[in-house]
Amino acid sequence: MQLLGRQHVNRDLACQDCQVETLGHLLGAHARKVDELPNDGVGGGNAPLHRGDEFGIGAHRLPIPCPRKSPNCNPSGPEQVDNARFISAPGQEVTARSVPSAAEGASSYCGGTDIFATIAPVGDPSADARTMKIFISADIEGIAGISHWDEASLHKPDFSIFQEQMTAEVTAACEGALEAGATEIWVKDGHGTGRNLLASRLPPPTRLIRGWSGHPYQMLQELDETFSAVVMIGYHAAAGAAGNPLSHALTKGLAELRINGRHASEFLLNAYTAALLKVPVALVSGDQALCDDVVAVNPSIQTVPVKAGVGDSTVSLHPGEAVRRIREQIAHALRTDLTSCGLDLPEHFRVELRYKEHTDAYRNAFYPGAKLKDACIIVFETPDYFEVLRFLLFTA
Repeated sequence: MQLLGRQHVNRDLACQDCQVETLGHLLGAHARKVDELPNDGVGGGNAPLHRGDEFGIGAHRLPIPCPRKSPNCNPSGPEQVDNARFISAPGQEVTARSVPSAAEGASSYCGGTDIFATIAPVGDPSADARTMKIFISADIEGIAGISHWDEASLHKPDFSIFQEQMTAEVTAACEGALEAGATEIWVKDGHGTGRNLLASRLPPPTRLIRGWSGHPYQMLQELDETFSAVVMIGYHAAAGAAGNPLSHALTKGLAELRINGRHASEFLLNAYTAALLKVPVALVSGDQALCDDVVAVNPSIQTVPVKAGVGDSTVSLHPGEAVRRIREQIAHALRTDLTSCGLDLPEHFRVELRYKEHTDAYRNAFYPGAKLKDACIIVFETPDYFEVLRFLLFTA
């Protein structure tokens, strides 16, 4: 049995006429065996669950293994969903849905069905707020171990090693979010082509956004006001900043990006986007220089530094240790009060882009409202941050 919560309650789950091999609950809810009342654990192997017990308010997950164990099985049929009866106390209501789950390490092999249930008071106007919807934005230059552009480039031989690590760190973030009670997770692959993460490694109910739509939100594509928090994984220091051999901002063609005189990292750009939608930033992982910058901007945002840059080199945590810290720290961060984890948007934005090539500055100075400051720098000013994002989409 896999217990994903930290608190034990004796009356929290009912399941009618079904067998489970592994049972994971979120927000401290655990099942108990019929013949071990009032104990709260289910041992190894199949064990029937006591009907009539209650869930606690919150989010719960019930994995039901596939009885056929067939590579061609479709586990999401109604016969399995209907076998699980979630029973709530008077005055509470249940919303349940099912997601097929693949067996570990084999994306084509059926693992059964994950049933997710959320319980809230009936008629409670804040019932929707009891769901936890997490947006994870993922990059690669800030993951453990990576130190050269060849390791971040899709068609280079070393890329697969760091593709695996990027996927492992994002998977850890998803697992930590689920442990904290997340009911929905969206992941944006935000590096290069947007096609780096190994989708089969991510746990259900993760939704993965691959490629680029062309929306100005870019690395936060599909973020909206319904999300509970943003998490940033594998982020890196700003263009022109020390602390990571791979530091940059949006593109390697920019030597520097400043907003209101401050070095602007991709963290700052995306944190402002989240602020535009009033979504807090719960946690950022990446290089030490970036994490120091995050704390300077808002010390309430939790950070997980996984490496430090020294000139053209890096000193990194063991990849497995980085994964462990990300998983544990996200589970902790999402259990805390996130109201102080947002950024205040400035009333006015002055954006300066310094290009490595003067020809880029000349061309992009023709963007409406942009002005050429010198041979390599253009300036754009606006009170509207969405206009900043639109400007960067076409000029960075």
